[in-house]
Amino acid sequence: METQLFTTLFQLIIAVVFGGCVGWLIKRRGFSKMVLQTTDDSNRLLEETRKTAENIKKIAEIDAKEAIIKRQNEFDVKVKEKQKEIDKAEQRLLDREKTLDKKIERCRTKGISQLEKKSLILMMLKICTRKKMRK
Repeated sequence: METQLFTTLFQLIIAVVFGGCVGWLIKRRGFSKMVLQTTDDSNRLLEETRKTAENIKKIAEIDAKEAIIKRQNEFDVKVKEKQKEIDKAEQRLLDREKTLDKKIERCRTKGISQLEKKSLILMMLKICTRKKMRK
């Protein structure tokens, strides 16, 4: 009976040791799977983060380009407005110049006419005076 007890006890110890080894192997394999899955999850998360960062970067570049285009358009509008103002001022100056040229020409014409009239009157007076003196 004692031998049977020892045999049973020995079988029990071997079963516990064998079960412990099998459990340890299962746990190790499960832990390896968990490590592999965690590594895969972290790699996937890292790749998603990279893609998100690239998308954010692209969006920021697009926004910056849109802002540049908007400011360029605003600048172009201001330049066109200023050019219109300059063109108007230039046209006013040209109109003034033409008006002054016309006035100067009229003055010259009037001046010559008046001088001619005065000369003619003076010449007539001289002629009349000479005739009177001869008589």
